[in-house]
Amino acid sequence: MSYHLRIPEGFPPQVWWIDETEARRIGVGDPKQGLGTYFKAEPSETIRDAIYRQASGYFGPNGEWLFHKTNLGPGEFYPRI
Repeated sequence: MSYHLRIPEGFPPQVWWIDETEARRIGVGDPKQGLGTYFKAEPSETIRDAIYRQASGYFGPNGEWLFHKTNLGPGEFYPRI
């Protein structure tokens, strides 16, 4: 499990929790009920493939991954900085 940032052009950044089989947007009431806020991979595919299959607009024009992995999760910080 890791946290990722997605920064859509013209919109505020989005925080996502992504692991091997699921991706859910953080900060929405119930991501499983929202449109484009929850993705689940089928047994034979990766989470990237699942997101691309359901929302190809979340990728760059050449299919590049636009989710940037963060070192820290929401609410975490480096002490003494």
